[in-house]
Amino acid sequence: YALDIGLPANFKILDNTAGWLLIYRNLDKFELNYYKPLGNPTKFIQALISHFSHCKDQAIYPEDYLEYAEKLKTRDDMPED
Repeated sequence: YALDIGLPANFKILDNTAGWLLIYRNLDKFELNYYKPLGNPTKFIQALISHFSHCKDQAIYPEDYLEYAEKLKTRDDMPED
């Protein structure tokens, strides 16, 4: 069915455990050192999975997410009146 809707034949959906492991193995690539609790660095993995799931449900693509983050960054860098 993947080909019928335009997905590659090797497309896979991650279950919750595989998603958790993917984030755990790549946690340092997220560059969230400021937010990562030192006592339990994996504490927020489930929250990240839920967040990404919500983004998928709302059809928010990575490019859109990055654009939004840049706008927030620019807005935060602007001086207040």
